[in-house]
Amino acid sequence: MLATASTLPDETTSKEPTREAASRTTALALEHFRAGRVDEADRLCRDALATGAESAWANHLVGLIALGRGRTDEGLAAIKRSLALDPSVDDFLFNHAFARISRSDPLTTLIEAARAISVNPAHGPSRLLRGEVMAKISDEPGDDGRVVSRARIVALLDSLEHISSRDYYDAKRGQVNEFVRAQDSAATIEINDSCNIDCVMCRTSEASRPKGLMKLSLFEEIVAKLARSGPVDVALHTIGDPLANKRLPDYLAILRKHGGIVRFLSSNCLMMDRHIDTLFEYRDIIGTIRPSIDAASKQVYELIRFGGKWETLIENLNLFAERNRRSNNPFPVFVNNTISKDNFHEIGLIPEVFSFLTSFENFGFGFVNSLAPRNDYFFAANYFEEHYVQNSPCGLLWNRPHILKDGSITTCCRDYNGELIFGDFKTETVDTALNNEHIRALRRAHIANDTSQMPELCRKCYVVDERLDTLLNEIFQYFARFVRSGGRVLQQHLDQIGPLLKGRDYRAVLAVVDSM
Repeated sequence: MLATASTLPDETTSKEPTREAASRTTALALEHFRAGRVDEADRLCRDALATGAESAWANHLVGLIALGRGRTDEGLAAIKRSLALDPSVDDFLFNHAFARISRSDPLTTLIEAARAISVNPAHGPSRLLRGEVMAKISDEPGDDGRVVSRARIVALLDSLEHISSRDYYDAKRGQVNEFVRAQDSAATIEINDSCNIDCVMCRTSEASRPKGLMKLSLFEEIVAKLARSGPVDVALHTIGDPLANKRLPDYLAILRKHGGIVRFLSSNCLMMDRHIDTLFEYRDIIGTIRPSIDAASKQVYELIRFGGKWETLIENLNLFAERNRRSNNPFPVFVNNTISKDNFHEIGLIPEVFSFLTSFENFGFGFVNSLAPRNDYFFAANYFEEHYVQNSPCGLLWNRPHILKDGSITTCCRDYNGELIFGDFKTETVDTALNNEHIRALRRAHIANDTSQMPELCRKCYVVDERLDTLLNEIFQYFARFVRSGGRVLQQHLDQIGPLLKGRDYRAVLAVVDSM
């Protein structure tokens, strides 16, 4: 994510031939650097510095090259020299801030990013970096924690105010390439593509792939193959719910046999009673339970979770919660919630209604996306009419593979019709499949944002700006940790914040947060 100017400012402050020659040499070095000819750029910069001329840009390029080659101390020293010579260049400030990450020095990173923004308020890379660092800083309850939590919210609001959604996603293109380093032992495995309900944002009933279970023999073949590369770490869902699989105990037994784990088990939990004993029997290989709920009332729940019954949900979750309380090794629980126009008016109440499951801090929220056979619901129920973009580049192209029930490998967690299949686990390793020409061509299309080379599913895939997801969760965490006034009070604040976010009045959003 290092930044370099497209043109080199004139550094000559006199007519001395040496300084002029050094400036010309440095300008040529910058051209080589931007063209990827790093060795030549390094040589030219060192030649320029050897003349005795103090060139800020020559020092800076030498520093960038050293950092890129792992010589952190040398790189930081050179970049510091460039800053001493010219502290007004935003790229110098940004790259010094970025380099400090490798030294585990987040506070200096934030200070330098802030300095870059003060020099150039439109310097997008610095605003992104500041937001990313703030999101990663850990904090503890108390006054200092409240300050840091608020600072994270400020950084996100600042990023949203100054960087459009499209520019934010476009900035990601420079952070990826067409190849990936495979993690052969991690995958999402579809043990079934059937679901007991038909949620309005999923509509799994419209998938054209025949419904069924993965053969146990194929599942064991996959797990054994993954295990040869390291500890097996899997998820067991795509468009289906694992608790809708009557043979779930058999799949878990195979995983345990090969030393595998399910990092989290995601479910609508309406069939929890059928597998409650199985879940606790295999507690040693299941990390967390993640119920998907989306509502705080019967009316909204049954509207969104079409085919589900509120009373059945409450009964099953109470059954699980009681068993979990009695367990010597209880499950951590994290509750997933998808936000739309249908439920925004009550999302603040969800942690309170389901407080018997887990603490307030363990409820997560994300705005609805268009990963469905049709986009009808997304366009009708998306809370934001403007804050959404085509999902390009899509992070799933660089993430763990999804192995469908027939052994084929797809890029997408919701490949309803098998449109994004790029390999076959029965004949390929994950490593070779993840870097075959098929998937690399799709990555190239996403990097270039060339929709003509994308499948229809990608062309029609839209997401709400992920910074809004992060912001909303930060506000929930801030309220849960430092305000603690109950769900109705939180919802009153959210009812103010929602329209302000729609109107992009980010400073007013902060005022609401400060009033909590």
